[in-house]
Amino acid sequence: YTVEFKKDKTGTLKMGMGDESEEVNFTYTDKEIKATDEGEEKTMKYEFNSKDKTVTLTVDDESMKFTRKDD
Repeated sequence: YTVEFKKDKTGTLKMGMGDESEEVNFTYTDKEIKATDEGEEKTMKYEFNSKDKTVTLTVDDESMKFTRKDD
């Protein structure tokens, strides 16, 4: 899984393993992500921790934590 937040308040969540992959585009505010997946709109909360450079996405009481990759 990878997530990209762009400066224009859009982003992409990429999920995949092997030959199977899925990409979901989204828009975001300061605390929420809104994405349409298979015709259904989902709202997810997220939190950026600047100290350890992580983003935590929460959907339906499930969380995923991402670490920022510096270029």
